Amino acid sequence: MEPQRPRQRAGLGLASKGGCSQRPRIRNPVERLDRQTFSFHFRNLSFANGRNCSYLCYQVERLKHCSPDSSDWGVFQNRVYPETPCHAELCFLSWFCAKKLSPYEQYHITWFLSWSPCLSCAEQVAAFLKENRNVRLSIFAARLYYFWKPECQHGLRLLHHQRAWVRLMSLRDPLQKQRHAEIRFIDKITSLNLDPNQSYKIICYVTWSPCPTCARELVDFINGQDHLSLQIFASRLYFHWLKLFQRGLQQLQAAQVSVAVMTRSEFEDCWEEFVDNQGMPFESWDKLEQYSESISRRLRKILLPSNWNNLEDSFRDLRLGSPSPSSLRSDSR
Repeated sequence: MEPQRPRQRAGLGLASKGGCSQRPRIRNPVERLDRQTFSFHFRNLSFANGRNCSYLCYQVERLKHCSPDSSDWGVFQNRVYPETPCHAELCFLSWFCAKKLSPYEQYHITWFLSWSPCLSCAEQVAAFLKENRNVRLSIFAARLYYFWKPECQHGLRLLHHQRAWVRLMSLRDPLQKQRHAEIRFIDKITSLNLDPNQSYKIICYVTWSPCPTCARELVDFINGQDHLSLQIFASRLYFHWLKLFQRGLQQLQAAQVSVAVMTRSEFEDCWEEFVDNQGMPFESWDKLEQYSESISRRLRKILLPSNWNNLEDSFRDLRLGSPSPSSLRSDSR
């Protein structure tokens, strides 16, 4: 028996977007949803019959020196009036561009959506992100809108290509609980507005190598920026035995991002440049060189081109520094 599919969002068909491609009249958001509305419209059912309205809960952070300076939040609902129909995403953009957006600020916007964006909304949001490089957007959707239609899949890819973070909502949202240091680093470099006519070499020292999501974000960030070169030195490899995490490191290498393991030389440089050492010299710990060499061998195996498509044979050899079983339950770094 063919499963029932969710209805279209009220007032807007997929083929004919009505007023969706036109900027609506500015409408201010409401502050909060009531509990019943949230429970009904954000429930992550496989086939959400009767959920014809779409809701967008947002948070806008203004970033100054890579730290939140102020924030704003609220809720938009899709406009269903026949004369001016508009999806919630475009209601937000109209309000944000008129009320909040400044070319001299850096913004991080988070959306929680009851439905993922349709193609028309995705196209316009992607165009907005391409034009406004000082805005980063994270999208968390309770459900996927017409996920079986190629045009809706294409819309999600357009958002991804413009560095929008698109995910499904989960019980514990890792982006809200913690933003990895790599993402904050990208925000910081973006905020510097570096001269594209000059060349810059960026060296990063990290305690853990990037997770797959951060690796992808770094690749998207560095691609197309020929004036930037990025070199990453990691003290340890993060979940190095998992294929997904290995693929992230391989993607960094393919994007000409140098990834290496910290040796005594890098630890000393990091100590001198970034630690309030009060004039004290760097003191090595026991087996530093041995651990660095062992982790470097492991990284070389991961980055070896012959292993990119078949890495399972080397998993058993990757033992040093493995976290305890309890740490596997957490994404904390």
